[in-house]
Amino acid sequence: MILRITTHSGWAFRSLAISLLLDVGCRPKLEPIVSDLSETFERSDIGPTWRDSGGKYRIVQGELSTGLAHHHPIWLERKLPTDLSLEFDVRTSSQNGDIRVVLYGDGKSANPDAEGCQSSGYELVFGGWKNQLSVICRAGQTDGGHQRARSDWPVVPERPYHFYITRKDGVLSWYVNGHDMMSWSDPNPLSGTGHEAFAFDGGQSEVFFDNLVIGPYHL
Repeated sequence: MILRITTHSGWAFRSLAISLLLDVGCRPKLEPIVSDLSETFERSDIGPTWRDSGGKYRIVQGELSTGLAHHHPIWLERKLPTDLSLEFDVRTSSQNGDIRVVLYGDGKSANPDAEGCQSSGYELVFGGWKNQLSVICRAGQTDGGHQRARSDWPVVPERPYHFYITRKDGVLSWYVNGHDMMSWSDPNPLSGTGHEAFAFDGGQSEVFFDNLVIGPYHL
């Protein structure tokens, strides 16, 4: 479709062109998280705070749920602090495990590696690869981005898990039900544009998330 506007000064055409470019090419900057943000999903609709990249997320009885997300995260529309603390509850109904979250991602992308854990940020996978492996992955790395891995802690279907995750001075620490899952010190921590967002994620399993608290780092 061609839109033609005739004016003597050309001012109206230039104004319209600028407006259209802004609408198409620009996204609002994420509002920074400066204190603890809580999310309990006690509502019927997900709402504008979250951006679904294609995982068909929904709220079911006060929990954020996805089935067969196929590595399409749902992004929180807020900017993460450089050092952070976050926690949430999670469970899955599947024997395949595959509970995933992304930190310091780009806020819009899905995982380009359908079988692995490459993403735009750090991806933490609990019971991936049919409940055989848990890993910390990092964007932009070879060999699937795996930085830490363990295979001795499978996910139990319908068992509630509490995740507590921190990043402080580049050190990413991950705890599950009060126990140390794994940690890794990134010599070049992800930060800046393209590395500012948090997401819940999933693979081949039905997963339920709840009681998210995320904010600047604190003990």
